[in-house]
Parts: sequence; C-alpha cells; structure tokens
Amino acid sequence: MNGPRHDAGPHDSELTISGGEPVPAPMGLTLAALFGSVPALPGRETVDFDIQIREAMEEEADRIVRALGER
Repeated sequence: MNGPRHDAGPHDSELTISGGEPVPAPMGLTLAALFGSVPALPGRETVDFDIQIREAMEEEADRIVRALGER
C-alpha cells in the first residue's frame, strides 16, 4: 500500500532524516491515541455525529426562521 498509514499505534515508528540518513523515530500522538483522552460532553457518553449534525442543523434552521420573522 502506498501513502501514509492511518492506523499507526503508539509503539510504531516513522523514518526521519538525520545527517542525510533515514533514522527510525517514535511516532507522535495520533488521533486514535487521543480519542479516549478527551471526555465526552455531559449527557453524551457515546459520540454520534449524525445526531449532533441533525441537532445543529435544526437549531440553525430555527434561528433562520426567527430572523426572517423579525423582518
């Protein structure tokens, strides 16, 4: 497979160039590693982006309707 790996773990390494030579270096933090370190919003123990997107769109639609009614 060509291109970067998106499933690298904390014990994987990447190649960097030092003095013109490739040198293995520890990977930095990945999104996968950070995912569990960010607490969920209160009342949202599971992340369901479809629900969050729908709620945000409904709130924006309500805001637009109110703004049009104030004209």
